[in-house]
Amino acid sequence: MGFQPLVPQQDTNWEIRAAVLASLVLQVFLIFIAPLRRRSASRFARFVVWSCYLLADWVADLCLGLLLNTLGNIGTPAAPVSSHAAATPSSRGSGSGSGSGCNNTSSPVIFAFWAPFLLLHLGGPDTITAFSVEDNELWRRHLIGLLFELFAAAAVFFCSLQGNPFVVASVFMFVVGVVKYAERTYCLYRGSADGLRSSMLGEPDPGPDYAELIQKYDFSKFALESEDTDWKLDKDSPVESTAFRLYQKFQYLFADLILSFKERNVSKKFFSDLDADKAFELIEVELGFVYDIVYTKAAAVHTRAGYALRLIGSACIVAALLTFFFVDKRGFTLLDVAITYALLLGAVVLDAAALMMLLSSDWTRVFCADNPFFNKCCLFIENKYSWLRLRRRGRRWSRKVSRLSLIGYCLGEPGGAGPPGVSRLVSWLADKLRVKEFLDETLLYVRREKVTEELKEFVFNKLREKASEAKDYAKIKEVCEQRGAGALKKLQKESSDVQNRSSDVQTESSEAQNEISDVQNESPEVQTESSDVQKKISELIRECVEVDFDQSLLLWHIATELCYYQDKTSAQNDETEKLKRISMAVSEYLLYLLVMQPAMLSTVAGIGMLRYRDTCADARRFFRSKRGRQLNGDHAGALLAVKTDVKPAVVKGDHSKSVLFDACILAKQLGMLDGEKKWEVVSEVWAEMLAYAACHCRAAAHAGQLSRGGELATVVWLLMAHVGLGQLFQIQSRTPFLYAVYK
Repeated sequence: MGFQPLVPQQDTNWEIRAAVLASLVLQVFLIFIAPLRRRSASRFARFVVWSCYLLADWVADLCLGLLLNTLGNIGTPAAPVSSHAAATPSSRGSGSGSGSGCNNTSSPVIFAFWAPFLLLHLGGPDTITAFSVEDNELWRRHLIGLLFELFAAAAVFFCSLQGNPFVVASVFMFVVGVVKYAERTYCLYRGSADGLRSSMLGEPDPGPDYAELIQKYDFSKFALESEDTDWKLDKDSPVESTAFRLYQKFQYLFADLILSFKERNVSKKFFSDLDADKAFELIEVELGFVYDIVYTKAAAVHTRAGYALRLIGSACIVAALLTFFFVDKRGFTLLDVAITYALLLGAVVLDAAALMMLLSSDWTRVFCADNPFFNKCCLFIENKYSWLRLRRRGRRWSRKVSRLSLIGYCLGEPGGAGPPGVSRLVSWLADKLRVKEFLDETLLYVRREKVTEELKEFVFNKLREKASEAKDYAKIKEVCEQRGAGALKKLQKESSDVQNRSSDVQTESSEAQNEISDVQNESPEVQTESSDVQKKISELIRECVEVDFDQSLLLWHIATELCYYQDKTSAQNDETEKLKRISMAVSEYLLYLLVMQPAMLSTVAGIGMLRYRDTCADARRFFRSKRGRQLNGDHAGALLAVKTDVKPAVVKGDHSKSVLFDACILAKQLGMLDGEKKWEVVSEVWAEMLAYAACHCRAAAHAGQLSRGGELATVVWLLMAHVGLGQLFQIQSRTPFLYAVYK
């Protein structure tokens, strides 16, 4: 006795049927679930998309290989079979004459008609060509795969020409399959680093003939004329149109190319009049265009040739369906005919879904906005079908920030989902199984929260304020290199002004002699206090400037958390409470980037992970030693109660990279400021740190995050470029004289 499988093991026909249906199902899944990854940072969603993405190609390749393996059996007359075999369902479904029957030794000729569908599936849906940025760099491998798989499908087709009633329908589907596969290969190339650069550079431009122009025209005649201002931004234009104009100019950033000061000045002036919500919306739509180019077929579809190929492809699919419908299908099993109809109708449904997504895309909205007739048509369709309007207004990235608390992590206080007790148990098991870091991010200590309006407003206003100070390239570079020093120097200047004002009181007129006498009696104390504050501020500046970025980030993260919990019970005004929330959000977000997304900070991270691990070990040891004496939840008070008269490096040496008690010293220094001023300084420092991290992240890393739900750092990076900050601008603007003459 033994288990008898339902599918005969000697019959590869069943394997082919199962594989081709699985390939179709995966295509349907992909076209609808692939867009989820741009709006969700969930690891589960990414895992589902990744699994379908890999399986789709693998199953289609497998099915094509099975067809190629049965090449000699497709359409060949059936060999004699025993009476027992003749009684099987497979032999009962056999046809006669053309050898299109189905038995254990031959494959029906209808299988050859399925080969071009596999090319269509290998071309993939419009919503995904690459899962990650690195996939685009493999476009050459994909091109070789296209040639081999096209050869395999063609071999299956040509070997079944004799007695094949589906030749015409197969030709139609071959046209669609080859076009789709070629589109995917081209889009992979366009999304690669080389493809992005070549598409942006265009033809070499030598510019006006200097030798001829300098003889023909007088410089003084044109020197005062303004620069060419063909590129303009209109506030009244639809959001998609404005974002597309910005994308056309600022897409160079993603290829590490430089921008001219003309683009900077026009964009800076435009964004200076916007509110935070409008600015973030524009950036979001603009990043949507970048996502489409890098990860979807937008580069091939949204062109005149792309639209024409879409029409040809749709016509060929419908023609193949009609041709198959009218062909005599007697002699073929009902199952094979049903599978073929499923493939044809599936192709129609996928094409219709792709068409609806195309019509509701931002690219189509931009195209229609520039054409009054099409614009009216779009408005009519949107009014009639409200779901299209809702889809357009949907979010184009996750709009969430991930947060990680170092002290919460060391105390074993999970910030993610699930009961704390269960989370601690899972964390302990994960540590034993060496998968702790993965679970920490997905389930336990990392929590994802929505980007609040107050955070957007704070970031935008700070960037705009910094941009107003940057008048030339040197100043822009200086602002971009600040990671807290700018905020502390501002505080130092305010402290110096207070001291100067106290000195000026002594020189006032004799009419206020009594008041002067009182102030003079107090002035030594005022000056001494001011001098002490300045000295402490100088130490704070060194903490920001004279240490590595990762060390500075850890110092300020712990100090911010200690100050936050220390002030939690004290009453503060609304503005101070807002700055506290913002400071904590940015602090925990940047720590998350340092620990969980090190690729984002790879150029400035240094030995961040080593410092983080040593600091965590130091904190855990401290909290364990205090547990017996009852922390009572006041972990901040326990840390701040430690005497820090001597620098930790003097006591501990260089063996450990922990910055725990250095951060305690910093928190105590910040505590010298009153609550409102303290949180103004802390929030300003974190604004500068966020900007520093954003503009020192590689463009490829920013592009890579777009397929993972996006990151706030990417939004800030592009926003910085639009308000006039960033390091990819020309050092000097082009001469107005050349513009005027050339014009």
